[in-house]
Amino acid sequence: MYLETNRLIIRLFNINDIKDAFEYLSDKIVMEYIEPVMPYNKVENLINEQGIKNNNIYAIYLKDVNKVIRHLIFKEYINKNVYEIGWIINKDYWNKGYATEASKCIINYGFETLKVLKIVGETEEKNIKSIKLLEKLGMQYSGKNKDGLIEYEIKNNILIKV
Repeated sequence: MYLETNRLIIRLFNINDIKDAFEYLSDKIVMEYIEPVMPYNKVENLINEQGIKNNNIYAIYLKDVNKVIRHLIFKEYINKNVYEIGWIINKDYWNKGYATEASKCIINYGFETLKVLKIVGETEEKNIKSIKLLEKLGMQYSGKNKDGLIEYEIKNNILIKV
């Protein structure tokens, strides 16, 4: 997959992206609601397994700085008709609209190209920033899942302006 917006490129990870990914995945503030910070070898394994081999996460490359600033989770969730969306972004790039821009692009790709019926996002109840982004994307609260995370969803009857 290769998608492009005005400021971003959404693409497959490559081995050269590990250093950029380590920058945000090893940051305690970034990882607060996700999981413990990752040492370099765990980041390398994540990028290799989930990004390069299995294409469950995608690199978000900021054109202006020639750097991967985040990754976007976009993968089958329940079945081939329902996908999960999620993101982890380098805190140096928070509040600049990059998460919204990339997420809108991938949602439209999921609906238009993959013909996905529904896209789901999940987060901790305390993660107010992610909840606000899910709502900004037009997603509706749908309850708690078996892991105790709250879920939001959007169905394939809405295209989002990029």
